[in-house]
Amino acid sequence: MKAITIRVFKNDLFTNCSAGGISERYDTLYFLCDDGYIDIPDDNVPENTVVFVRRNVGGRDCGCLRPYHAPTEHIPFYCFGGAYGATSDARFNKVTQIYGAVPIHDRVES
Repeated sequence: MKAITIRVFKNDLFTNCSAGGISERYDTLYFLCDDGYIDIPDDNVPENTVVFVRRNVGGRDCGCLRPYHAPTEHIPFYCFGGAYGATSDARFNKVTQIYGAVPIHDRVES
């Protein structure tokens, strides 16, 4: 797998909104993309690796970043934890089709 790095942007007025999610524990994330410059081994993916997910919410097309899970793993339902991911690297915008920061959905509620 290939990746680029992106930064986590959070509002300092709100702490622990991701309930222990990766945006709370890391300032930099690995964003998977086909033409990335970082090699990530399939059998040892860092926990701060994210993927872009396009969803339809309330009839609107939107996208978010969520933690990576192997194809055989169960993917929990992630909620927005209050942080955003962004980079000036054009490969990020090419994949997301979003200009600017993208919400990170890394909060799991039980």
